Amino acid sequence: ADILSVSDKSPISQKLTTHLNHFFKERYKLEGDNFDEMIKYGSYIKNEFRSTILKMDALEMTLPGSVKRLNSEFNIYEFGRYHEDILLNQLKEENEQKPYGLIIFPRSDHNGAFSSIGEKINSIYNETKDKHLLRIFEASSRVNLVKILSSCNERYGKDNKISYLLLGGHGNLEALSLGDHIASSNLTEYQKKINKISVEGPAAQRMKEFFVEKPSITLFSCETGGDNGLIESVSKAYNAEVVAPKVTTAVKDIHVSYDELGKPHFKVTWLDNDANSLYASGEKLEN
Repeated sequence: ADILSVSDKSPISQKLTTHLNHFFKERYKLEGDNFDEMIKYGSYIKNEFRSTILKMDALEMTLPGSVKRLNSEFNIYEFGRYHEDILLNQLKEENEQKPYGLIIFPRSDHNGAFSSIGEKINSIYNETKDKHLLRIFEASSRVNLVKILSSCNERYGKDNKISYLLLGGHGNLEALSLGDHIASSNLTEYQKKINKISVEGPAAQRMKEFFVEKPSITLFSCETGGDNGLIESVSKAYNAEVVAPKVTTAVKDIHVSYDELGKPHFKVTWLDNDANSLYASGEKLEN
C-alpha cells in the first residue's frame, strides 16, 4: 500500500495508478482519471477500496450504467460511503420537481472520517423521504460547490429551493476543506476551502437565493461550531439554522424532525457530549 500513497511519485506507483484508472474505465465506462484517489490516503483504505468496488458492482448489477451517471451527474467517486438503494433512488427521482435537500461530502478524506457515514445518511433518508427528496453530491473545491448549488437551482429552483444542506469536510474554527490531492492539485488552499471570508462575500449572498427562507444547514466539520467560527458566518449569511461541532469529534447519530410548518430540523449527537453548537440567523442558541 505504501507505493500507492499520495507522496509516492515513483514509476511503479505511477504505473499502478494508470492501470487502476484503466480498470475503472473498462469496467464502468468512466472517463475520469481520479479514481485512484480512493486508495491514496493510508492503511484504512484497503477496506474502503474493496467496499467501493463492491458497491459499484452492486449498482451496475441492478442498473447498468448507474455508476457512470452518478459520477458524471453528481460527481460521486467514493461509492463505498453510501447505500446503493439510496443512490439508485436518487437516479430514479433526479427529474422530479419536489422539495429537496442536499448532502455534499468532500473528495478529501485523509483519515477515513467519512467512510462510516452510510448509516447516518440512511437515517436522514428514512426520516425525510415522505417530505423531501435527497440528493447526494461530492465536491473537491469551493468552485465545485458553487457549481453544484447553481446547477441544482437551475434544474429545480423554479419550483423548489434547497430546504436543507449537510456539508461535510475536514475543518477548523474558520474553514471547511473540500479539496483532495489530485482533483484539486492545481488549486490554492483558499480555493479548496469554504471559509468565513468566502461565506461573507457577494457570491454567498447570490447563492442565498438558491435556498428556502431559513434553511437547515449542518456542518459535518470539526471545530467549525466554535464561537466566532464558520457556523456563525454561515448562519448569518443564509439566515439559516446551523448545527456544527465545537471540537474535533465525529457523528454518533443524527435525526430529523419537522415543525408545524413542515421545516426540517436536524439533531446531531456527536461522540463528545458537549460538542454541539446551534445558531439561527447568526445568533447563538442554547441546545
